[in-house]
Amino acid sequence: MRKRLCVLFVALSLLWPVGHVFAVRSKAGPCGSKLPSWGVQNIGKNRYRVSYKSMPSLLKFYRKVYGYRNNKVTYRITKLFALRHVTAYHIRSLRKSTSWQGLNLVKYKRKGQMQVYVICRK
Repeated sequence: MRKRLCVLFVALSLLWPVGHVFAVRSKAGPCGSKLPSWGVQNIGKNRYRVSYKSMPSLLKFYRKVYGYRNNKVTYRITKLFALRHVTAYHIRSLRKSTSWQGLNLVKYKRKGQMQVYVICRK
């Protein structure tokens, strides 16, 4: 029994993805930005409707996608405003090499919609 468990553990460790413990699926958006790979609907130029249910889960997605590079933070998240029916966050790229400048994440509570606006560098 013990030998089987050791063999199973070794087999699973070889199949485990290297680098990230949990892989985050994303697809390329405009200007090289990242968008979730599912539930994204284009509603205009650089505007997307996202099917996330809560703002914290969408912020968690972007923290995992952009994360750290060479032990340095590559983004800065600021809360723009939080009114009764609208909440908005801005993610600013701290890397000058990216072709996107920022992302605006907006949640409309009455409509039950979340939207992502991509701001490209000129």
